[in-house]
Amino acid sequence: MNSRLKTLTSVVFLFLLLIMTGSFRLVAPGAGLGAGLVLLPIPELLVITVLLILSRREGFAWLGWLSLPLLGGILVWNGGESFYRYFYRESFSPFSDLQLLGGLASMLTGTGFWMSRAGGLLLGLLLFILVLLLGYLLSRWLKRISAGLGRSWIPGLLLVALVQVVLIPGEVPAFILAGGGPRTVMPAVYAEEPAVVALTAPETETETEIIPSRQYALPGIADADVHIFIIESYGHTLFTNQAHREAAEELYSALDRELQTQGWRMRSGFMRSPAFGGRSWLADASILTGIQIHDQELYDSLPASGGRNITHLFEDAGYFRLLAAPGTRQADDQWRSFYRFDRYLFRYDFDYQGPFVSFGAMPDQFLLYRSGELLKTLERPVFAVYTLVSSHVPFEVIPEYVPDWELLGDGRIFEDAYLQRFNNNWLSGNEYPEGFMAGITYSLESIAGYLERYVADDALAVIIGDHQPRIPISERSSTYSVPVHFISRRPELLTKLPDDYLSTSFIPKEIEGEHPEMAELAFLLRDLARGRSAADTSRAF
Repeated sequence: MNSRLKTLTSVVFLFLLLIMTGSFRLVAPGAGLGAGLVLLPIPELLVITVLLILSRREGFAWLGWLSLPLLGGILVWNGGESFYRYFYRESFSPFSDLQLLGGLASMLTGTGFWMSRAGGLLLGLLLFILVLLLGYLLSRWLKRISAGLGRSWIPGLLLVALVQVVLIPGEVPAFILAGGGPRTVMPAVYAEEPAVVALTAPETETETEIIPSRQYALPGIADADVHIFIIESYGHTLFTNQAHREAAEELYSALDRELQTQGWRMRSGFMRSPAFGGRSWLADASILTGIQIHDQELYDSLPASGGRNITHLFEDAGYFRLLAAPGTRQADDQWRSFYRFDRYLFRYDFDYQGPFVSFGAMPDQFLLYRSGELLKTLERPVFAVYTLVSSHVPFEVIPEYVPDWELLGDGRIFEDAYLQRFNNNWLSGNEYPEGFMAGITYSLESIAGYLERYVADDALAVIIGDHQPRIPISERSSTYSVPVHFISRRPELLTKLPDDYLSTSFIPKEIEGEHPEMAELAFLLRDLARGRSAADTSRAF
């Protein structure tokens, strides 16, 4: 009986060990072999088993100690890879993604300490201790399981590891870490697009406005202001998810009527974001650089590259350049030198005195209000980028639009009113669709109010999502695409934009096949500003 119980316990331990080190294979396996892959020990685990077997020989005990950080590291990596595959559809890189722990800790605790050098060192120490502790516990399990294995098993174990490396390299941690695994573990666009809600709007004929002849730094737009509004989690799921599309139809039709009544003309479609479910900064940087930035390594390398981006174009033209990003706490000198804005409005630069609301601390309308009040005093043309935050997960507290902008003051108005609450949290929610739609509606209403109140008649505005909302708000079969809208009271500007994937209303045009990459937006703006032909394929600013 004791022998049977011991065997059963060993089997349970083995199963748990396989899950804890290989559950990443359960999430969209790159090899397409299904969930059964999780029952195969990852090659690294087999190699460590060999080390433990050899450590029992006299003089080789150090091999057992070597297994501790290896086992702990595998467990931490497996957790990160599973998380990234499920929520972001990307592979996890501990070399760069663990650097984001400080920002995550600061976001969850509401303090900037974890972003400091001391906070980073403390996090690193805690992570190192965690790795060793996990490695110690796992090694005890593995020693127990391998206790009956002699050295004769070593060739067999190594052979199993070799077969996996050859047959399924995309599911071997060492290959994934080295970039040999699939970059994106789920396709950006599926062969069969989900059904799309039929949203229609009249195709309006617009007159052509004549711009007086004079010398302009950017003749294509006659040195007009350019505003880019990036909406958090504003994704294609609005059109492909049954729970969202009825509300989206009503919202889009109302906005289309409102903006056209105010004299705005629009072109709308979809672009393919490099990110899914999070990591907004990859999308933001893709918009500015004209590079589709899929991973943290590329993002981190760009500031040191010495390259140019769209901010340089507007700097050369003498524009005042504003970045309003309440979700960002700070940026180093190299980053600021690469993304060349005259003014950065980060988390603590808005003088917001109201309650903490969502990820960026303040409602979107408030950050727009502060930005508009700053920009309206300038005599130079403006290039402004606003990264909105109110539609950020968990869609728990969503602001309500305040019709009288003067009431916004320092934000204390939100202490007693103008906040909606939904039964959602970071891990689950009973009102995810309602909270998500409330967030998107609020952000779009705030932008519409800002256009009417602060944006000049000759300006060009762009509204674009950063990425799809995370699962389960988005469907598992969702694309990476996000809506994009070009808005101006000068219709002749909009006629220069592509017709193949853009409508002539606020309602985006759906097309067959892939949507263009988000990085193309930078070159569309460049060509509009310089008055270049759409056939110009240059990738320089």
